[in-house]
Amino acid sequence: MDAFLFDIRSSGVQSRPRLPAISAALVPSPTTVAVFLAQADRLGGRTMVRCLRAGAWRGITWEDARDRAFRIACGLVAAGVGPTERVAFLSEDRPESMSVQLGIQMAGAVPAVIASTAPAGVAQRSVGECGAVLAITSGELLAARLHLTGTLGRIVRLDGEVARWSEAEPEGTQYGEVLRRIRQLDPEGAAVIGYPAAGGAATTLTQRRLVSAAEGRVRAVGMSASDAALAVLAPDHLMQRILVGYMAIAAGATLCVALPADVPARRVAALQPTVLLAGPWLLEDLRHHARAGHPRARWWLRRRVGGRRLRAVFAPDDPGPESQAFFRAVGLPVQVLGSGER
Repeated sequence: MDAFLFDIRSSGVQSRPRLPAISAALVPSPTTVAVFLAQADRLGGRTMVRCLRAGAWRGITWEDARDRAFRIACGLVAAGVGPTERVAFLSEDRPESMSVQLGIQMAGAVPAVIASTAPAGVAQRSVGECGAVLAITSGELLAARLHLTGTLGRIVRLDGEVARWSEAEPEGTQYGEVLRRIRQLDPEGAAVIGYPAAGGAATTLTQRRLVSAAEGRVRAVGMSASDAALAVLAPDHLMQRILVGYMAIAAGATLCVALPADVPARRVAALQPTVLLAGPWLLEDLRHHARAGHPRARWWLRRRVGGRRLRAVFAPDDPGPESQAFFRAVGLPVQVLGSGER
């Protein structure tokens, strides 16, 4: 059943003991880790992220994401990853993807996110350019695009080593070292690097810039923990997909992620989002479905898209004058995500 976005209770049973809460007040600000820890402490068992894979939705709660991130950080420390070093991340949509990025940051390192559609040559070149010492992939198919060379000394899988890190009890030395690194996070240091599928220049966002970009877009539409945000963006919109994750963290909103092929316009209405983050093709599809110029177009579109709950729409880039004019006319002006650099 699709109509679940406002069911923001816990999506699973936590089998392992909870780690002691880490006070966000101890973490330098503005940093993504400080924002995330404050939200996880506040929202606890509510659902943080859901992803649609193979026709089924899988989710993770805020407190589970926090525990996973810290345990992953401990695993990275045990693997020899040092502060400010780069860790490549190549994965399709997974609920635990944000925990991986945050875990890398908690370890004091920098996630170098490579688009999942990047061919082997581009992926390997991206790893070389950032000087990654370790790579995390979601499975064997993506792992096969990389090989150990240069600084890259190890490739681990989400369903293998990273899953074991996520379940393991941190050793005292690892726990203490991660806490030390969290307290030393630099707001002016790199938070994330994005490598597009087509190659070309990477985009680097500092901690301060990423937090500012996420919070600015959240304030623009009044996004909050009461929101259910649906992101339907192609893998090639890499920086926008990264930014959307941190927007949800800044707002405390539940984020639901799906690929464009899995959520056509006719299915969006059943999901009942309050915030829609969609590529231009989906906006055009929705516009053509609506009766442009009809006096009840706003009512029709809101019913079509979000059961009258929809109140904000984002696009990766400017959707063009026709789409922008239409959505503005029905009371839903399209906000531009951009890359987060401005």
